[in-house]
Amino acid sequence: MGKKILVIENDVDTAYIIMEILKQAGYVVFQTTVGSFDVDLRIIHPDIIIIDYKLGNFINGAHLCEKIKNNILTADTPAILISACPGLPEIALACKADAYIEKPFDINYFVSTVNIFV
Repeated sequence: MGKKILVIENDVDTAYIIMEILKQAGYVVFQTTVGSFDVDLRIIHPDIIIIDYKLGNFINGAHLCEKIKNNILTADTPAILISACPGLPEIALACKADAYIEKPFDINYFVSTVNIFV
């Protein structure tokens, strides 16, 4: 079985594209929502987490990333922040993300960034 990746992306089309790219690269991919993120994290035990920065009105991906990195059980799980928002490098650094990918992204760059962590 391939490495497991958990994706949290609120845009349905973007989530589909990300998941298809990762499946074709040989990963086992799961998608979750903000509401079920904590439960899915404990059940799936992903090898990598990909988090969109803009998730909705009440929470953003940087908050989830900080939560992951500040939890002793998940702190070592690589987290990649993804977004088209300005200032993503600084946001990723502040929330302790292991990497960031700016949208729109090149597919080869996306996969090679993910591959760094497996």
